Amino acid sequence: MPKERLLKSKKKQWHQILAPKLFGNQVLGESLVYDVNLLIGKNIKVNLMNLTKDPKRSNVNLTFKVESVKENKGITKIIGYEIIPATVKRLVKRNRNKINLSFVCSTSDNMQIRIKPLVITKAKTKGSVLTSLRKAIIDELSKLVNLLNFEEFMMQVIAHKLQTNLKKQLKKIYPIKNFEIIYIKLEKESKEVKKETKTAAKEEKEKTKTEEKSEKTETKKESVEKQEVKEEKVEEVKKE
Repeated sequence: MPKERLLKSKKKQWHQILAPKLFGNQVLGESLVYDVNLLIGKNIKVNLMNLTKDPKRSNVNLTFKVESVKENKGITKIIGYEIIPATVKRLVKRNRNKINLSFVCSTSDNMQIRIKPLVITKAKTKGSVLTSLRKAIIDELSKLVNLLNFEEFMMQVIAHKLQTNLKKQLKKIYPIKNFEIIYIKLEKESKEVKKETKTAAKEEKEKTKTEEKSEKTETKKESVEKQEVKEEKVEEVKKE
């Protein structure tokens, strides 16, 4: 309570929030707070066009998080990348296959990131080809991410180099119209990762329970069989 009263006794002030060095520490925006340290942990979403001054990049939003304060300004790091839904809808056409994937992989500096790639084929194709494409996307993308640190990876995605290189590789399997990374999120132990971990643990627990139940049934069955054999021997002895 005393801390809250002290904060309320102060006047709110505007403090700038800056982009990381990756974007030349440009001003992303301002926030009105009682104390500059209250900026830490805040997220801010910015359109990529505003940072690159390139109108062609208006279909991408970046998410930044304030991680420190310097000279009364919030210093951010990039934590997310997303292509706006309207652009994704325009990519999908009739008589073509769409492959949507979502998985977590690690960068060379051990950052856990969730990636959602989108692939559009040039024409309809059979299931076995789509299965091969899905496997290739996960394998190749995971390998590339593992070779780069998080900042290098984001730079390649923003410059569209990674998408272009992967598209060339996937064309060896089947002609590709579009390959896009539609979503990236930096996550240490987000709800999605926790959910996957819990699901895996639950499945393992259920599997263990089933095995234990099966073992108990087998033990009981053996016990009954032994008892029956014993009773048969007793009956034979009586007859003699």
